[in-house]
Amino acid sequence: MDPWVTSLLVAAIAASGAWLTTYVSLRAKAKDDRQLLIDQLQEERNWQAEERRKERVEFAEELKAERAQIAAERDLARRESDRFWADKASSRVYVGMLRAHINAVLPPPPPNPPEGYIE
Repeated sequence: MDPWVTSLLVAAIAASGAWLTTYVSLRAKAKDDRQLLIDQLQEERNWQAEERRKERVEFAEELKAERAQIAAERDLARRESDRFWADKASSRVYVGMLRAHINAVLPPPPPNPPEGYIE
C-alpha cells in the first residue's frame, strides 16, 4: 500500500475519532443543559406550589377570622332582638296593668312596671 493511502486512512480515522469525541461531548452537554432546564422548571413548580399553599393558609385564616366576626355580630344582633322582644312583652303587660288601673278608677300613683320593662 502506498504511504499516502496509509496517511490518508490514519488521517480519516483520526478525524472520525475527533468528530465522534466532539459529537459525544456535545450530546452529553445537551443532556446536561436539558437536565438543568428540567431542574429549573421543577424548582419553579415547587416554589409556585409552596406559594399557593401559603396563600391557601392565609385565606383560611382570613376566612376563619371573618366567620368569627360574623358569628359575634349575629350573636349581638340576636341578644338585641331578644332584649327588644322582652321589653315589648313587658311593655304590653305594663300597658295592661295601667288600663286595668284606669278602668278600675283607682287613684294615682300607677302600678309599678313589671321586671324587664325599660323606661
